[in-house]
Amino acid sequence: SLLPTGGVLIGDFQELSIHQRPSRAYAAESRMEDRPEREVKDVWFKQEKQVDVHKLHGDQFAESNRVSLLAVSNRFGLTAIGSVSEFRLVATEKLASSSEIVGGISVPLPSSGLTYLGFSCDELALAACCFQDGMLNVSVYDVRAFSKSRSSDCFVSLQVPSDLVDFSWHPTEPHKFSCVFGDGGIGIYDISSTDAGFRVSQVGKLAPGSGVTCLCWSRKGKQLVLGKRDGSLEQYDTNCTLKKKHSAPEAVGGSPVTDVIWISRYEFVAVFEVSTKDGGRRPNLATLLAPNKTTGNAEPMWTMFGDVYYGFGTARPHFKFININEWGLLLSMSATAIEVAALGKAPGGDGSGKWELWTFEDTGRAELPLCGDDEQYPLGLALDLTSQENVQLDEKVLPPCPVLLIYSSRGKLCRYTLVNASKSLLPINKEKEKRSVLPGVTTANSTSAGAKPTASSTVTSYKQMQQQQHQQQQQQQQQQQQQ
Repeated sequence: SLLPTGGVLIGDFQELSIHQRPSRAYAAESRMEDRPEREVKDVWFKQEKQVDVHKLHGDQFAESNRVSLLAVSNRFGLTAIGSVSEFRLVATEKLASSSEIVGGISVPLPSSGLTYLGFSCDELALAACCFQDGMLNVSVYDVRAFSKSRSSDCFVSLQVPSDLVDFSWHPTEPHKFSCVFGDGGIGIYDISSTDAGFRVSQVGKLAPGSGVTCLCWSRKGKQLVLGKRDGSLEQYDTNCTLKKKHSAPEAVGGSPVTDVIWISRYEFVAVFEVSTKDGGRRPNLATLLAPNKTTGNAEPMWTMFGDVYYGFGTARPHFKFININEWGLLLSMSATAIEVAALGKAPGGDGSGKWELWTFEDTGRAELPLCGDDEQYPLGLALDLTSQENVQLDEKVLPPCPVLLIYSSRGKLCRYTLVNASKSLLPINKEKEKRSVLPGVTTANSTSAGAKPTASSTVTSYKQMQQQQHQQQQQQQQQQQQQ
């Protein structure tokens, strides 16, 4: 079911002409022959208009850096889009109506070299990570403060003399985040309030030289899984105590893990950077079902999918994930590829719960278009769930569908409706909160803006969260004593 879509394969990708784009014909060399695949016809991508955001060119970002310059707040209907030394915050609904940014604000950063943008789990805070002159600067902004002015200073920041490899907000505690550093160590940090303002404290760490390459929190935030340079996956609690170790699959020969996502209690998906015979590197995506009593498997069960990305060359071997848990669907994209890969368990699955590589018709793929004669590559990947517009398909009308956003290396925001015509997948779009966050923006879903929270209310909110945490810890201790 993997068919060429044009172009001729001539050696490695560096020898392809600009109009001979990598296609699924490339799978002949890298594909795992036994990987499960399914051609899906009731879920597909529908390309929408591009939006010009920033004037970028590819060499503005170092080839070795992991960048993630796109973040979406579905709670407030906001999209944050980064450049080298600033980010723009816009109402997501405005992106559907114009080929240029309408409204919103531009926020200058304290230093250039932006590599990461991301909202906290409650979407009240936005982190911007910059690396310049050997120093990492993590600036955290109060999203609600943007309603007061067209710009805002961060309310707390962190400086570390190291480059950033990976960053992740805690999934349930909005005042915690974690970092992987270029020296192979990690740090877990907590934002707390004092009489003088805010501070960031390190509450957990693994020392430099630990060989960590990436991380992901469990869904409840009780543990982290760390990808290692030796190809293993290790589970740690929030005190950085090792709980479990999963050895690398034999198929990757101890190759480093470049990215990992924790899907469910026993399920992980990882991408390995595998060396090839000609001295190059290729990604190998794999799923892991860890030993557990629920499924009865006593040994780790790895399923190797090979290269599902079909990217250009070997520079910037980093990968982005979006897990749509309600649909059993995982979207992923390589920093050097033009097409989104999809792994799914439904619809039309065999009931085994195993992951399959979903393939789509040519017109149903999410593929970055050419920008003139130049390729575009992803600098960010996000999912918008706020659209309330029905999807018109010929004579059929579908409920509102998610919109996949891809921010490209040419400064364009490419939009794709993830059309759901399946009877087994329920709609997941939701209305954003009825609050106006950006100055001068009144959306159809907004009521009066009312009193806007300020930095002082953020202090109060963090104090309340800390008090709740303390109460929960006391309750857990009491329950343990009773048991």
